[in-house]
Amino acid sequence: MKKDEVGLFEKSKEFSVYNRNFPHWIQTGALCFVTWRAADSLPEAAIRQLEAEINQLILRENLNPKFDWKAELSKRPGHQRARFWKRLFCTRDKYLDAGYGRCLLDNKECAIEVEHSILHFDEERYFVTDIVVMPNHVHFIAAYKDEDTFLKQNTDWKRFTARKINRLCGVAGDFWQVDQFDHLIRHSGSFDYYRKYILDNPRNAGLSGGRYRHFSKHL
Repeated sequence: MKKDEVGLFEKSKEFSVYNRNFPHWIQTGALCFVTWRAADSLPEAAIRQLEAEINQLILRENLNPKFDWKAELSKRPGHQRARFWKRLFCTRDKYLDAGYGRCLLDNKECAIEVEHSILHFDEERYFVTDIVVMPNHVHFIAAYKDEDTFLKQNTDWKRFTARKINRLCGVAGDFWQVDQFDHLIRHSGSFDYYRKYILDNPRNAGLSGGRYRHFSKHL
């Protein structure tokens, strides 16, 4: 997949929405900001605190967190939905940056495996612009050649890297959380925002050099 096949999300073009814990909007060639987190990155106490903050965000949007607020939110204008999901993402990421869990990606070999795995089929099956591998989560921006690639590739990446990480660290069990956060990028300002977020994430989390992996492609 080459640069000229990649662009921003356009609602006038065909797209699909796949619902799990989060809504996943998928459009061929559209740049997407993706977050994976380790399965142990949010302990129960942190999850309870996070859920309380999320409920407050939902209430501030005049939605009821006890009912199907996602369906109601989906009826709002696109800029309102995008604003809410960005706030939700920043709230969740604050807890990830706190460094809960085993933080196995603090191991340089593990972090390199994740970075190299994401880049392995770059400009073939997908197009990657930016990556940051943090101690217990990963952010990256990528465009996919079709819907099937979006759904399958993230699963394949997680399965492959989980095996590698478990082997390197001598552990067993699920490494990644099953679902992921992803957001189709709708305009150039948003693209710049997420690229800068990825660049700044290690510094904002107080990480020193060598405790993260960063990749950025000159466009």
